[in-house]
Amino acid sequence: MFLVASSESNQALNFLERLESIFEQATQESEEVIERFYRIGGHSVRLQFAGQFLVKGITPALEHLRSEPTATPDVTIGIWDGESTATELPPLFWEQAGYRPDGGIHGSSDIRVQLHMEPTLSLLSVLDVSANRGYFRIPAALALPLYQSGSPLLRILHWWMAHQGVNLVHGGAVGTPEGGVLLIGKGGMGKSTAALCCLNSELSYGSDDYSLVGINPTPHFYSLYNSGKVNSTDVGKHAFMSTAQRDGLLDNQKALYFLYSHFPHKIIRDFPLRALVVPHVTGQPDSHVRPTTSGKALLALAPSTIFQLPGAEIETMSRLSGLAKMLPAYVLESGTDLSQIPKVLTELVMELNRQARI
Repeated sequence: MFLVASSESNQALNFLERLESIFEQATQESEEVIERFYRIGGHSVRLQFAGQFLVKGITPALEHLRSEPTATPDVTIGIWDGESTATELPPLFWEQAGYRPDGGIHGSSDIRVQLHMEPTLSLLSVLDVSANRGYFRIPAALALPLYQSGSPLLRILHWWMAHQGVNLVHGGAVGTPEGGVLLIGKGGMGKSTAALCCLNSELSYGSDDYSLVGINPTPHFYSLYNSGKVNSTDVGKHAFMSTAQRDGLLDNQKALYFLYSHFPHKIIRDFPLRALVVPHVTGQPDSHVRPTTSGKALLALAPSTIFQLPGAEIETMSRLSGLAKMLPAYVLESGTDLSQIPKVLTELVMELNRQARI
């Protein structure tokens, strides 16, 4: 996180104040305010929708974390679209400053306020850190891209969880209630394939792409999204998924599934972390695991996490470095016989859990 000059900080606070008023106006313009509660990363999260139009686009990926309502949630996120609520955004104070390459806003991150706007779609994410209040706004509900449905409210949850000592990392996870592993590496390395294969095994599915990880006092995985993504050309390789209805096709031609609606008994919400695993596609038939160094594990974890989830890079790097030092690391040599991948991972997880009991 970088500090902004006082004038820019005042602009951010003024924008936040206007945005709060506009969300209140949006709730008044809509027919109803719909609330959903979730238990995410050990914290209570309330989503407030101004109207019904974004509920189906935002909630399916979070459904496995649904919880009972509470009068005192840890964080509340207001969600609305401009079209159905007949509301406009306040003047954008950052337009002259321009956007960072990641879509972030120059001068938009101070001690209290964090903002991000995706320029092409005008998707706005804002977090008021001190008030534990977030806002997500899109011009029209029908314009919500499918990738946002697969990973909803990613920026806001990333920011807020970091302030709670829980990091959002680019990685999948599989395991049992006793413990499991984090699957790490850049895109195309086989994280999703390895995680999805474990739906047909003794292991449970935690994530294929984004995971929440706490390290205090010991490393712990928390599920965030139950979505799963498969290359459309590879769907037939997962025979056990033949009965699952595809929920959409992403722009990168990956099929999107909300797995909790298809395999509710296979979705796990959290577990102690036992190791970091770096998948590596070999092109050979067989799969196996071999030890690797913490440095190589950090190299697989940190760059993709920081690239995909920019913000507070120095602090994120420090926490990821600490995680890599706390856990053993392995390379999963992934073969073309996909049935071997869950067997190899199951053997590894069971052995790590056995060692943890000693």
